[in-house]
Amino acid sequence: MFRERTLPTSPVKDCKREIIEIVGVALLFFLLFIIATYPTITVFDSHFIGGGDTSQNAWNLWWAHWAISHGHFSLYDTSMLYYPEGVTLAFHTLSPFNGILGATLQALVKTNLPLTYNLLTLLTFVGSGIAMYLLVRSLTSCPLAAIVSGIIFTFSPFRMSRVYFGNLEVYSTQFIPLLALLLIKMQRAHRIRYAVGAAIMLALTTWCSLELAFGAGLLTCVLFLLGIKSYKRRDWLHTWAIFGITSFGLILPVAMPMLLHRQGFPMEANQLAASMRNSADLLGFVIPDNTLNSPLWNWSALGIKPWISQIYAQFYGNPCEKTVFLGYTVLGIIVVTMLRGHWRLIWQWLGIAVVFFVLCLGPMLQIGGEILVGMPYRLFFYLPFLKYGRTPSRLAIYLVLALAVIVGYGVARLCRRGKAGYYIAGFLGLLVFLEFLVIPLRSDGSLLKISLYYAILAQQETESPILDVPVDLYGAQGPA
Repeated sequence: MFRERTLPTSPVKDCKREIIEIVGVALLFFLLFIIATYPTITVFDSHFIGGGDTSQNAWNLWWAHWAISHGHFSLYDTSMLYYPEGVTLAFHTLSPFNGILGATLQALVKTNLPLTYNLLTLLTFVGSGIAMYLLVRSLTSCPLAAIVSGIIFTFSPFRMSRVYFGNLEVYSTQFIPLLALLLIKMQRAHRIRYAVGAAIMLALTTWCSLELAFGAGLLTCVLFLLGIKSYKRRDWLHTWAIFGITSFGLILPVAMPMLLHRQGFPMEANQLAASMRNSADLLGFVIPDNTLNSPLWNWSALGIKPWISQIYAQFYGNPCEKTVFLGYTVLGIIVVTMLRGHWRLIWQWLGIAVVFFVLCLGPMLQIGGEILVGMPYRLFFYLPFLKYGRTPSRLAIYLVLALAVIVGYGVARLCRRGKAGYYIAGFLGLLVFLEFLVIPLRSDGSLLKISLYYAILAQQETESPILDVPVDLYGAQGPA
């Protein structure tokens, strides 16, 4: 399964070539990051990339730095909220990986909070691009195809919408393609180093986000089932056992707080209504969200922006979770690849894409805001821990992963047609980037504007709690 092309090589020359390739890919995605997040680069140390949940993730980074610098290494317990008793952060979008890495940057490099946040965002872009490049490069042996796939995965509308709304924990996707790559290598070669490496990638994804871990676990199960035909081989079972045991040990520090405190959060397990609000609408996959400005598709000039706005206004539930557009260029390449009959190479990835496409739709199928029939996602409500998932639409990143690999196979076949094929492939990569581009991307500089009253409180010698009375400005819990 998952055929991997190999060529005769010299180890020393290959190592140098791969290092140069990776450095080149990193520089390319760094440049694309600057373009895609413009004008944030001009205020990189004073404004946070994105908005909305940015303040929540900024607090996460602040808390992790404060806790570690004060010798408080249990990040999941804080007295900074609900003082003086405190509260557990077991069910909070804490993202301990980003918190620890951010605390390290603040301690060693003395970065301020916006610069720390933006550097972590930069790492997710470059890391996601490189990881997707390595996956498709391994499968196709075509660097240009790997770059196009990396652009699709890194700058997909779903991922850029998460950047736009400040969901740092959701767009920390840099370890997901590496998980897929190492699992595929493990299925082929049955070597312990691939099993341990895959376990580390799964654990790092979990330490970034429990929501991403949910999808990563499902992806792992699908890859396991696709390779189950090798079940009679003892080394196959051996490597999967090592992967499972290692993953369990590395994930346990993140999962244990949820185990210990689940009785205190009974509503977190009752997620049917929340899952329906946060599911993808079927039309969202083929109709772009025009609230994100695209320089390629000027919907106002085309006269269809009001029509698109009306469609999105009819979508049921949380509008922030409805951006799952796949891209016309991507869909076009996939259709051509399928028509050319490359089923032997892509059927596994088509299966993965179908699985996550169905799961993105949540417990009930929604088309244009109309709630129709039940969907397989409802089965998760009967399973331990999986019933805590409440944002099915965020599984779209795994759908994008599978589609990006399929595009990679199609572009690789195009590149083998000679120089003209390379030019066409390069043009397609540029077209995908322009179609997914969102400029200007908003940034938030208000979080650094501290009220004079708080500054006076901070100068007092005695510690005092602050009563924070939240106002629901968005009406998420009813009338504001």
